[in-house]
Formats: sequence, structure tokens, C-alpha cells
Amino acid sequence: DIERLKKTLAGNFHDSLKCKTHYSLAKLYTDAQDSANAVNNYFKGIEIARAKKLHKLVASGYKEVGFLYELMNENLQALAFYRQAINYSKEYGLLPELGKAYKNTAFAYGNMGKLSTAVVYDDSTIAVYARAGILIEKANGLNNQGLRYHYLNKNELAMTNYQKALDLYEKLGEEKKKANTVLNIGQIHLQQKNYDMALDFFLRAKDIATRTSNLQSLALAENNIGVTYFDQKKFAQAIPHFEKTQELS
Repeated sequence: DIERLKKTLAGNFHDSLKCKTHYSLAKLYTDAQDSANAVNNYFKGIEIARAKKLHKLVASGYKEVGFLYELMNENLQALAFYRQAINYSKEYGLLPELGKAYKNTAFAYGNMGKLSTAVVYDDSTIAVYARAGILIEKANGLNNQGLRYHYLNKNELAMTNYQKALDLYEKLGEEKKKANTVLNIGQIHLQQKNYDMALDFFLRAKDIATRTSNLQSLALAENNIGVTYFDQKKFAQAIPHFEKTQELS
């Protein structure tokens, strides 16, 4: 694939395709763990995009370089490129790209353990996607922020976010997405030892995951049901759910 893309670059193609080809090469080099060639190809693509005023490709290039540095655990470099993507997207009114850059920044801060800062960028992510009318990403942002509030032990705020996310997923007909948010709500009830409520949400998530063939969420639901019984010392009821988790994993 790398050689094929290099041949594409040697052809007389328009600048947009050349830029995208450099980005595709960069992703292949990333998969091959050749970060030097990956960065080099991203920079070449960005250079073409800037020269030809392909603004969306410039913004996405900065974001992808940031993500590459994040994969390399060079978080400050990652944040610097996400900031480039944010600034460039703001300058040219690129709302979808701005939302992606904010979202990646939130995840980067979250991975660094700076959850309070991540939550601020979650706010920006949610607001931008709302302005852009990209409601599925707004719902995802609400769910992600809910998780971070949970980790910060701000469970009331987490619950509010999860419910807003669920309402949006429901409105959009995104049944598969609902399973994870329902699981997240159940986790809060389990943490608070509200076992009946936790079990109710985990069983609800199991039903959604089964209907939507969401095997990952189904495995999590089975495991969480087992944990709920186990914590109540109902070991005979817990074991079948742990066994089912093993089958699905």
C-alpha cells in the first residue's frame, strides 16, 4: 500500500488528492510504528494544503499530527498541535474540525490525569457540535464528560450528562450507543451500593446490546451483573454471568 501511494504522489494529480495521499501514507507509517516518516508525510500534506488554501485539510492535518504525538506519549507536543487545529478551525469557521480538535484535547488531558481541564474542553466540544448541528457527536461529548465527572466523584453532574446523552441517542435512533451510557449509569449506582438500581440498568444495557449485536457492551453488561451479585455475596447468581463474560471476551 505504501508503494502504491508513493506512485500516486508521482502522478499529475490535483493538490487535494496529493495532500490526502500524504495523510494516508502517514497513517500507514503510523501503523508500521515509523513515526518519523509519519510526521514527515503529515507535514508535507499540511504544506500543500496551506499553500492551496485547503483549510479543512490543514485543520485535520494538525489534529492528526497531535494524535500521532499522543500515541507516542509526547503529550505536550500533542496538545500544541491540537491547539494549532483549534486556532486554525476558529479562524476559518470550520465547526466540525473545531469539535474534533476540542474532543481530542479533552481526551489528551484526561489521559494525563488532568480531568478538571478535560471537562472544560468537553464543554467546548459539546457547544461546538451543538452549533454545528452534529447531534450524535454532541451526545458522545455529553457521555464522555459524564465519565470524567464520575471519575471526579461528581456523580450528580455525571448523571445529568448521561441522561442528556441518552435523550439525544433516543431522539437520533442510536440504540447501539445507548448501551454504554446505560452501563455508565449502572456503574454509579453500583459504586453507591444501590444494587437494585444498578442491576436494573445493567439488565437494560444487556437487552439493548443483545438487540443491537453490540458484543463489547454485552460482555460488559454480563460482567457488571456478575459483580453486582458478587458484591451482595450472591455467588451462585454471579458465576453464570462471569462465565458468559468469558465466552464473549
